[in-house]
Amino acid sequence: MTLSTLEHQFYLTNFVGRKVYNRGEKTGVVGDVVALDKEPVPEVTHLLVHRPRGRHSLMVPWDKINMITSTQVVVDLTDIESFVHKDNYEVEAPHTLLKDHIIDKKVLDFDDNEVEVVYDILMELKGGRLFVTKADVSQHSLWRRMGLSFVADLLTGSREAGLIPWTFIEPLPERIGSFKGNVRLKVLKEKISELHGEDLANILDDLTREQRLDIFTQLDTEQASDTLEAADPLVQRDLIDALKKERVAELLNQMTPAEAADVLGILPTNEADAILKLVNRENASRINYMIKEYDDTILPLVTTKIIKLRPERLVGEVENNYRELAKDRDVNTYLYIVDEKDHLLGIVGVRDLLIAAPEKTLGDIMVTNVMTLQNDTPTPEAAADFARYRYFAIPVVCENGVLQGVVMYHDIMDMKKITD
Repeated sequence: MTLSTLEHQFYLTNFVGRKVYNRGEKTGVVGDVVALDKEPVPEVTHLLVHRPRGRHSLMVPWDKINMITSTQVVVDLTDIESFVHKDNYEVEAPHTLLKDHIIDKKVLDFDDNEVEVVYDILMELKGGRLFVTKADVSQHSLWRRMGLSFVADLLTGSREAGLIPWTFIEPLPERIGSFKGNVRLKVLKEKISELHGEDLANILDDLTREQRLDIFTQLDTEQASDTLEAADPLVQRDLIDALKKERVAELLNQMTPAEAADVLGILPTNEADAILKLVNRENASRINYMIKEYDDTILPLVTTKIIKLRPERLVGEVENNYRELAKDRDVNTYLYIVDEKDHLLGIVGVRDLLIAAPEKTLGDIMVTNVMTLQNDTPTPEAAADFARYRYFAIPVVCENGVLQGVVMYHDIMDMKKITD
């Protein structure tokens, strides 16, 4: 039987809930997806179809599926009762119920430290067979599952950054059970070399110092350089403190001058100078120039493309118009509440906006104890604040408290005002 579908990738939480039709009659909805846990990645073998009015669910083999659309799954079952599943949705290893067993489970590293949470699973169609290829731990998935896809698109970047290849997931235990247990991340020595620096940086962020060093010291120079550049500033400092200056210089030589200046910018001047003396002479000259540029104030980095609103605006009104308010804004995660003269009164996070009662005002729910920067704050001082508090963006005010705009984490830490 040839499967007809326009889709070749399916996110599990979008797939579950699609209506199921058998020979023109609505039979139920997709309740879960059953996959056979095997190497290199699991393969979907059945769909668990929930039927209405208390009838037992169906366990429909993959080869009985005729067509998949964005809202429907069409199956071909001659004797529908022969596919009835009466065992309270239990399946036996090596089979897995993807939604029941894996969605919302914590992802643990090899030492059982929590790294992320699985919000979704990516499945890919190849040769008419459906395979489980990646675990999605992105915030994008969380927003979308809350029914806020437009917010997800506005507030989050590429989904690729939150996708963990299934080859890095260990096989599940034989009796995992519904909503029991966690998913373990298989970051083994033989697999580390396959991870991108950005993915490794995300993992290192949640490990202990000893675990970070254990992984980091196994990397070759190119991968270690990429990982160090992408790491959180606090992790960068931790790694640099543990490495010999010669090794740090070797890693900096692999970076662009702007990236290397970013890394050295988090260090005290004497430490940065000592490392810079070991860097390739031509690179050191360019890096040193950028570090001097870095000593300027934050004023050139301030963006005015933010959402400014008055405190009397109603939550419900703002929520309904959020898409338009956030359009073309550099910062759309926060609403900045100001008076008639643009004095900063407080901040409202979008998450707080969405859960607040519609009849409340922004003034009712805003946070008034707000950290700010002065518009003449030196860049290194701002970078230290970002590293210390891990804010996404910090509002910038002048002496009399008038909001000038916002400076963002990546503009400070990545020095986007400087080009090669």
